[in-house]
Amino acid sequence: MIDSVVNKKLCTNCGTCISICPFSAISYEQKKNNFEIKVDKKKCRRCGLCLKVCPGLGVDFESLNKNLFEKDKTIKHDSNLGYFKNCYLGYSRDENIRFQSSSGGAITSMLIFLLKNKIIDGALVTAMDSRNPLISKPFIAYSEKEIIEARGSKYTPVVLNQCLKEIIKSEKQNFAVVGLPCHIHGIRKFQRLNPILNNKIKVCLGIMCGQGVNFSGTSFILKQLKLNANEVKKFQYRGNGWPGDMTAVKKNGQIKKIPYLQAFKTFTMGFFTPERCFLCTDLTNELADISFSDAWIPKLMKNKKGINFIITRTQIGQELLNLSKSYISYKKVSPNLIIESKKIRLFCKKDSHKLLTMLARFFRFGIPNNSNGTKSKINLLSIFVIVFYLNSIFSNKFPSLFLKIPIVIWNLPLIMYRKILSVYKKIVVKS
Repeated sequence: MIDSVVNKKLCTNCGTCISICPFSAISYEQKKNNFEIKVDKKKCRRCGLCLKVCPGLGVDFESLNKNLFEKDKTIKHDSNLGYFKNCYLGYSRDENIRFQSSSGGAITSMLIFLLKNKIIDGALVTAMDSRNPLISKPFIAYSEKEIIEARGSKYTPVVLNQCLKEIIKSEKQNFAVVGLPCHIHGIRKFQRLNPILNNKIKVCLGIMCGQGVNFSGTSFILKQLKLNANEVKKFQYRGNGWPGDMTAVKKNGQIKKIPYLQAFKTFTMGFFTPERCFLCTDLTNELADISFSDAWIPKLMKNKKGINFIITRTQIGQELLNLSKSYISYKKVSPNLIIESKKIRLFCKKDSHKLLTMLARFFRFGIPNNSNGTKSKINLLSIFVIVFYLNSIFSNKFPSLFLKIPIVIWNLPLIMYRKILSVYKKIVVKS
């Protein structure tokens, strides 16, 4: 059943299948490069529910959009952003939260507002496991302290939706969820089948996502920091201003840092990125109630405190943002500002999809069925993106080999990448 999704390299590691299985036949285990979904064949009754909620197999955007947005006559649509009501620049009014978060702290402050005002009883979020600081730990936060502990990006696999079964079984009734597009896709598919989950999740706060990073990516960061995994007591992927640092605290108390932009550039070339990420067409988390991201625009690049792009999509999302104005400062902006700031990423996700699916077929990977989620034309400029996809495929197949490459050698393709990207930006932005 769901193991066929894993075999076709379509699994997003979202964990939705774990929660929906009525026989507790699905679990996951940590592998060297990623988590892997496992099926206990003795428990499995082949009911097929796991496949019905799996976002890795595909997302019927057309049908889900109709459920979420059709009744709202004030809603707008853009082929890049999806359905939305309004776009904003915003940030947390709490200066400490803003400074220590990834890009403005708006999600953290939104959750604190919702909890303090009893709009929610808890929030499904992700922290790093205190027992294993390099592994993510999704959990339901029931206090402000727990929400703050979960702030910041996690550039590592997150099996978030394994916790949906806890929401269903809980005596509490009102929850928020913070997730990547693949997590929200799985939740929306699950909600259609389970009225309890549909009623209990009051708001989905979506993180915009260009790509995931696997465990080898974290190993590569440690390589840059000249650290072994067993030396690390605590690890933080973002924080300490914007765009922030990747920070490791050693067991002896020593702190080692590397600027986020310096550490992440290798991943933007596709290295240590799950192959399935390249077949995802949803950059801006189009099925969330509110979407959030860094505001990568030139006039704000000198701001070291962090500013969020915020997109409200549903009526409940708009109402909650309006109510949270004592916690979040925000101002309306044109959607074109978001589109222009993410033109390259949108090009990789939308315009390059056709060529990437052709390449996936060549390697005999599975192809997700994303109804109304892609552009059908072939864009020959996507040759650059295809190189990134090949980087992903080979670094996932031979992670140990790639991790042995000295950092000084990694700097050579980075220099070439920056030069090519500057030319590429001019071509894509003008197109």
